Amino acid sequence: MDIEKLKIDAENGNAEAQCALGKILLRIDYDGTEIDENADEGIRLLKSAAKQGNAESEFNLGLCYLYGRGVDEDKTEAFKHTLSAAKKNYASAQNNIGTFYENGIGVEKDENAAFEWYKKSADQGNDIGQLNVGNCYKDGIAVKRDFSEALKWMKLSAEQGNADALFEIGIFYENGYGVRRDAKESFNWYKKAAEKKSRQSDVLRRLLLSVRRRCGAQSSRSR
Repeated sequence: MDIEKLKIDAENGNAEAQCALGKILLRIDYDGTEIDENADEGIRLLKSAAKQGNAESEFNLGLCYLYGRGVDEDKTEAFKHTLSAAKKNYASAQNNIGTFYENGIGVEKDENAAFEWYKKSADQGNDIGQLNVGNCYKDGIAVKRDFSEALKWMKLSAEQGNADALFEIGIFYENGYGVRRDAKESFNWYKKAAEKKSRQSDVLRRLLLSVRRRCGAQSSRSR
């Protein structure tokens, strides 16, 4: 990355450059670029880009206020900036707004609104949004519980390499949620999740259980 060109473009008011430089200064998705951390300047640049309608900057400002990075932690401000990005059709922001509504973060809890925003994100192909839609169907959040529909969305997420979706699908096959119980298939999904380093301790525990079931089944057939 040409950091000097990025600085010049940001100084000239280019919103994309301001967003990119602001993220570097705040160490958001940091790629190791050789430049000193400067949270105050990072926030200033993100706010400048956001004023120009840059959705990614609004989204990252939401994260900063949510976690107190470069600013005082403020859940209401986090919700406000994230919602602004979500309304601009920024898929990751739409998913996060779903999380805000589901858990009552910076806004009154509203599971129906949560599902609507998860769905908007998922319909754009966001893997986390797809996973969350799947979880809504699995747990009956704002929709009727439907394991088959849940599995459909989780598989869409898993196809994009989402490790948590791979893990959840393993649970479905292990327990027979919407599918025929299948220890071997469960094992395969847990293995894929483990390779992605998702929830390692749980994955390894379930892998062992699946291995034991498979070995037990093979012993029974050999008698």
